[in-house]
Amino acid sequence: MKKIKTTFIVAVIFFITTMPFRELFNVIEVTEMRPASALPPVLGLMLGVPGVLGCAIGNLFADMLSGYGFTLSAWGFIAQFIFGLLPFLAWNIISRKGKTDKKGVVVFRLNSTKNVICYIFIILTNSMIMAAMLGGLMHFHGISTFFSDATLMVFLNNFVFGVVLGIPIIIFITVKRFKSDNAILSLNERLVLIFLSLGVISAMLIGFFAYLELSQIIDNHLAMWNRIYTYITLNIFIFNLITIAYIRYSEKSITTPIEAVSKIAQNYITQGGNHLNCNITDKCYEFSKIKNEIGVLVAAFLAMSEKIAEHTEHLEKVNRAYYRFLPSEILQQLGKESVVAVNRGDNTAIDTHILYVSLIGFAKAVDSKCAESAFELFNRIGGTIMEIVIENGGVVESGSQTGFICFFESREKAFEAAFSIRHELRVYESSRGSASIKTAVSLVEGSVLIGVAGHEKRLCTFSISPSVALAEYLTEIATLYGAGVICTDSSRKNKRLLGDFLLSNNETIRLYDYYEGEEEEVFFERNKLRTLFEKGVKHFENKQFKKAKAVFIEYLKQSVPDAAAKQYLFLCEHNIKNLSS
Repeated sequence: MKKIKTTFIVAVIFFITTMPFRELFNVIEVTEMRPASALPPVLGLMLGVPGVLGCAIGNLFADMLSGYGFTLSAWGFIAQFIFGLLPFLAWNIISRKGKTDKKGVVVFRLNSTKNVICYIFIILTNSMIMAAMLGGLMHFHGISTFFSDATLMVFLNNFVFGVVLGIPIIIFITVKRFKSDNAILSLNERLVLIFLSLGVISAMLIGFFAYLELSQIIDNHLAMWNRIYTYITLNIFIFNLITIAYIRYSEKSITTPIEAVSKIAQNYITQGGNHLNCNITDKCYEFSKIKNEIGVLVAAFLAMSEKIAEHTEHLEKVNRAYYRFLPSEILQQLGKESVVAVNRGDNTAIDTHILYVSLIGFAKAVDSKCAESAFELFNRIGGTIMEIVIENGGVVESGSQTGFICFFESREKAFEAAFSIRHELRVYESSRGSASIKTAVSLVEGSVLIGVAGHEKRLCTFSISPSVALAEYLTEIATLYGAGVICTDSSRKNKRLLGDFLLSNNETIRLYDYYEGEEEEVFFERNKLRTLFEKGVKHFENKQFKKAKAVFIEYLKQSVPDAAAKQYLFLCEHNIKNLSS
């Protein structure tokens, strides 16, 4: 529907443009001073087939209204269609890899000397073809000979108006398209259009003054218009030759480098000031060799981008260094984008899974070591813990020779980290041939207040929560009972009930011993005797201490050494003795 509308509008415009000049400036029987000659090739280039067809239809109605016969009108329709179609086809062949619009149609723009030369060449060639066709047609119908002033008139009519009026029409349509797309004309395109507009104005002035003079001294209209067209053609040739030479120089030394560097700078900013890639750098070095202000500008841009890249790299290194002391996950919880935005007193409450790793015997193990060896040992153990925590999506809030406090969003990831820590540190101690350092691991879910405290010149993170204190306390129970990973959660397999324990606030909690990360022999023994162990625990909780004692004795006979069973056996004997006394 849109194409039909375009065809209709073009046909009306062509008809309205043609008729007044056919009546007022008729030169010979089949043509006149014809500004409408600019429309078929130009609208063919800019609008495609709908523009070509609209011009042919408009010419057909104009010929019929002017009294031309059917045969001549039909030939006129075909000639106008070919006159508009040839430039459209030629441009699509020349610019196969050119810029296309949303519909895939090659866009014609006078934005470079190459396109200007192509346009003039297309109009010149097209005008010659049409002059040959119409000259042959006039010769066939006996209007004039093939080589005549009439044929020259047809050629000059088409060529002069194709340049003089065609260029303003192209400029108008180009600007209108850019406004509708919210785009802007490039610097080179504006320069080209300005100079071509000046050429059009000069050609119009020469034609106007030549008409005023020659209309007084030459009676033969055909000869007069051919001479006027010749003057205009010479003006077009000389002016456009100068224009093309200057614009070509500008493209090489001014406009193209400026446009390229502006795009590079825009992309550079969009990408956040990252390093320029090799192709862009090579292009900038090429432009920097231009011996004018553009070369100086490009060289300065290159130097600036290199300095920014160095500075950015340095800042990234500084940020990575800061994150070693203040993890990015804690910054996110505090709602801060970087360490620069952190202030003393910033804090927030989070619901999290707290993993506490207690280093049992570490302080004694380093007493006999020099400072260097002690730090090497701590870095080895601490590095293992931190690597496992980070791999499982957790964050180490703090660490010391007594233990590490870690936070996890995922309960499953927290469990996986706990088991891995137990396994890896046990393997490490075995490789050292020493069991002087052991770990106890607890896992608690709760709310934690994390924040930043200290002095303006020295800040540190801290966490406040009864849950953190509970996690630390549970590692003491884990140490006493030889538990693998001690936890209040009962959702996973490979665990055993450790019992109910009374806290300092008289609150009772039920604890479980997860043995998934333990040695293979321990894992299978605890898994096999889990029911027997939990039977003894239930007897103990029901204060059936003698039954509980008998169960734990039986358990220890079947099991590898088990600190939890031994502790329960001790408590059973202690309670039995107290009851008998």
